[in-house]
Amino acid sequence: MYLVCSTHPYLAYAVFKVARSVAKPTSDWNSVKRILRCLRGTSELRLFYTSSGGKLCAYADADFAGNTKTRRSTNGFVSVIGDMALLWTPQLQKSVALSTTEVEFVVASEGARDKVLFYFVRELYQNGDINVEYICSENHHGDIFTKPLKSNKFKAMCTKIGLRN
Repeated sequence: MYLVCSTHPYLAYAVFKVARSVAKPTSDWNSVKRILRCLRGTSELRLFYTSSGGKLCAYADADFAGNTKTRRSTNGFVSVIGDMALLWTPQLQKSVALSTTEVEFVVASEGARDKVLFYFVRELYQNGDINVEYICSENHHGDIFTKPLKSNKFKAMCTKIGLRN
């Protein structure tokens, strides 16, 4: 978990999925081996932070009912300045959402501030403090935390959150 929390944000989704079954270790060991192979193949990737600054942006994404056992959705959140990731997390939503709209609203609330009521986001939006806009999946920084990605998209997302060789 240290690698995910501190140095390797691109592994967050995979480790999160495997860690769900730690209490009852009947998970697929192939997933664990895949994570270790990924680490070996990407050991040169590093998070780079520069003083060039940039605009602070938060990206939040969610799958709808992605957990096949509980039907709860997984949130993915990343906060970046320019192309430098500052904070990232995948998180299982605490309740089952009834629609994709509800799922996205919940993740927006948690992305704006950890565990806040959705009215807080609405108030921030109405005051002009935050801007809520649709971002297609090809450009969405949060995708790396909510689903497995193909190699080319994975590499592009790593670059977008500040991982470099």
